[in-house]
Amino acid sequence: MYANNTVMSLFQFAPKLLRNISQFYLPSDTLTDFPLKQGYPTVLVLGQICKAWREFVLSAPDLWSSLRIEFPQDLDEVEVVRLTSLVTLWMERSGVHDLTIHIIIYPAFSVGIDNPIHSCSADVQMVFAPLLVNSHRWQDIHIDMTFLALRGLIEENAPLSMLSAPRLTSLEIEGEVSGTEDFDDTLEIPSPPIIKFSAAPSLRRVVLSEIGLLAAHSSALPWQGIEELALSGVYHDLSFEDCATVLHQCIALKRCRLSTSFTTRVERAFEQIVRPIMLHSLESLEITEHSPPDGGSGEVYRYMICMELSELTIRYVLRDFLGFHRNTSYWTRDAIMTLTDMSCQVTKFELWSPPMDESCLIEVLNSMPQLTHLTVISWRPFHCVGDHFLHELSQKSTSGDLKMLKDLECLRLESHACSETYLIAFIKSRWNATTNQLKYISLDLVGTVAAGRLQSRVHDCLEEGLKLDISERQDLFVSLLSWGSYSFASVEWRI
Repeated sequence: MYANNTVMSLFQFAPKLLRNISQFYLPSDTLTDFPLKQGYPTVLVLGQICKAWREFVLSAPDLWSSLRIEFPQDLDEVEVVRLTSLVTLWMERSGVHDLTIHIIIYPAFSVGIDNPIHSCSADVQMVFAPLLVNSHRWQDIHIDMTFLALRGLIEENAPLSMLSAPRLTSLEIEGEVSGTEDFDDTLEIPSPPIIKFSAAPSLRRVVLSEIGLLAAHSSALPWQGIEELALSGVYHDLSFEDCATVLHQCIALKRCRLSTSFTTRVERAFEQIVRPIMLHSLESLEITEHSPPDGGSGEVYRYMICMELSELTIRYVLRDFLGFHRNTSYWTRDAIMTLTDMSCQVTKFELWSPPMDESCLIEVLNSMPQLTHLTVISWRPFHCVGDHFLHELSQKSTSGDLKMLKDLECLRLESHACSETYLIAFIKSRWNATTNQLKYISLDLVGTVAAGRLQSRVHDCLEEGLKLDISERQDLFVSLLSWGSYSFASVEWRI
């Protein structure tokens, strides 16, 4: 009788037990990889163990609601049918549960003579068919594909632009240009957008990268409700008009990442007719600039007014260093200060490889006295972090107050243009100032400072609570420098 009760108790609690076991067995990211990999844990394998397991997995639609589909754009016919059948099965068994889907279609060099574009279109549309039917259950969609696959999905597929996705909250579309398999003499990127997906009232997060920028158009998405937006890439540049039009609609935007270049600028002759871009809710802005300022046109971020902005990051990943003008430093300074003048609440500022000198950087920082967190990375031909910069940060008034960035709490510097003497003077002057707030310093000053020696010379500050992190590469480069065989001033170090 006792044994029977034990068996009954096990069966009574079996679903909870099986649920716990499945959480340990299945991958932590919960996405099932397609095509299925032999020996790889999936919910389908669990259902083949025994009757109890099969009943459990069939009664748990959430286990079937997340999948990652990865295949080449030249998938053969047999694999297309097999993959489509598996995707259909997953859709059926996920019931009415919200769907998380990651689709990766990578390039194949056989597309062309042996496997024409129209076959790629048919294959992609066939695999996508069961997913499109269930668009009303999409919650998180991530698409990473080639341009050919994207065009194959879109063309002659009118329902795609009329999909209803009331539960969709996150959408990512990306895909890099990889070579001739994507583009040839007969294939051009269309000027009007080929992605239109506006029936998603719950959409809050949008990431468009590279070919995904084809969806950066005023009518492509419901921009009014977007809270997090990324428009990035260097192959498919945004126009100033498209970028500005999209941002004008993002009235609820809180976090934004932008890639900018010469295409996202407007000629100064037309500046008077450009409407300011009001982003009243924006809290965090990250800009990646791919072209140095030219002085003759205005960057799109010059026209952004972000009164609630608290975090600003500007990275310069410049395509051509030979294009520098003697006034590049001043133009860079002016572009940044035009933005910060309209963003007076910024407390965290990161500046990566800016093409400007120390004097211009100091001017920029003096216009942002409220900063508490500062990061400056300077490994490019322009060295904006050096002894002059450290000296200005060390200056005090007659009353003992700091003259520059009084509220600075955290500082991160990477450069090889600073000397140990000025660095120590900066740390001690800050620490002994009456208004000092500095708590943390991170340093990567290749070729200039030995970590152990620096820590010993500011030991009293460390004892009183200052946290100092120094890159472990210091001693290696100091040793190299001592050999006298390296001219570090002429070397461009890339991180």
